[in-house]
Amino acid sequence: MPRRDILKAMELVPVDNLQIGLAPAERRAEAFELAFSSLPETERRGLAEQALRKAAVADAAALFEARRDGRLLGALYCELQLGGSAGLWAPQIAAEAADDAAFAERCAGELLQAAIAWLAARRVRVVQSLLTTDSGRDAERLRAAGFTHPADLLYLVSLANSFPAAPIETDLSFEPLTARSDDELAELLEGTYEQTLDCPALNGVQDCREVLAGYRATGSFDHANWFFVRRDGQDVGCLLLADFPDVNQYLLVYMGLLPAARGQGLGIELVRHAQWLCGRAGRARLVLAVDAENSPAINIYAAAGFIAWDRRSVWLRVLES
Repeated sequence: MPRRDILKAMELVPVDNLQIGLAPAERRAEAFELAFSSLPETERRGLAEQALRKAAVADAAALFEARRDGRLLGALYCELQLGGSAGLWAPQIAAEAADDAAFAERCAGELLQAAIAWLAARRVRVVQSLLTTDSGRDAERLRAAGFTHPADLLYLVSLANSFPAAPIETDLSFEPLTARSDDELAELLEGTYEQTLDCPALNGVQDCREVLAGYRATGSFDHANWFFVRRDGQDVGCLLLADFPDVNQYLLVYMGLLPAARGQGLGIELVRHAQWLCGRAGRARLVLAVDAENSPAINIYAAAGFIAWDRRSVWLRVLES
């Protein structure tokens, strides 16, 4: 279907008595309240304010609503991200519609279909949704819409009191991206994905240049915080960091080693270097996310003083090219 026809189809379209479509500006506040109703109040308020701003930018995000006889019965929010990916929040159904289980599931399914069509029209390759659990109503709705559950993520944090006071002693060198090309980094990144235990289901889904574009959009990007990790004049891995000055923290976006460099104690050296850089920048903490099944990485982070503070269930749908 041509894109102009898909956009036209996003207007309120009746399905029996149910109408699915993009929420107009005057109704977005009400629809956002429902779309984020499953979240804690403090998180819901901040996210709704941020999403309202993003929804006002053409083609940056979409807020879908389901109405019957003018009443809001369902809502779903999704937003575009760099690198051919998108984030999607599971559809939420109003209490008055939830009593009719069959209608509620149909409503949720129609919202998801509309969102997937909207994202596909924008050439999105990977759609991701994060849930607090891999079971329950939201999970079943995503599964019915073609999403899979490849991993759970652990969110870890280390505080400034666990950072090294001085640069660590190592025979590794950390060469910033300013000295090399993006193509070289993409090739190295692809090599670190070989035999990885961190979300292996994603291997080959996206081009590594697209992945890097997504990484670059995270936090406050600085070429000086992206490193080629080298030993004896050869690349052995990479370390990518992002600064979040507004919340006084660094994010360890990605670190990886080539297969031949693993099992030699280098992982802890990468982590400790990241902590030192975070402390040198005056940030209070370093945070990261890791696949809950990646025991070797989790052990490294624990040895460096990281502790878990949250867990999320990852749900993915890969769209056709």
